[in-house]
Amino acid sequence: MSRITQVNELLKNNLSYIITREIEIGDALLTITYVDTSPDLQNAKVGISVLPKNNTGTVLHKLKNSTVQIVQKLNKITKIRKMPKLNWVVDDTENRLADMEESFLEIKSERQRTR
Repeated sequence: MSRITQVNELLKNNLSYIITREIEIGDALLTITYVDTSPDLQNAKVGISVLPKNNTGTVLHKLKNSTVQIVQKLNKITKIRKMPKLNWVVDDTENRLADMEESFLEIKSERQRTR
């Protein structure tokens, strides 16, 4: 496992821990889906998934406003030389997969009707 992969996993696990215990996000379910750190450790793209989907904007706003607090806590529990700048992004992979599954079910249903 490469060093960047290890850093990504460490940050993902620690971010999940901090957010679930320290950050109030309301009734939404937040999942850290991935962390993608640049090779120079300057930036880390943090993918999030939020359920229900209509809470995504609110949760993203809360995370962006809490980034300083999250990084402070992350520095306390994470032993890496340089903490990357966190950039929060919405990971819509699950939504796209759900849309694709729905499309496949519609196609299957239509095929069965035409037989």
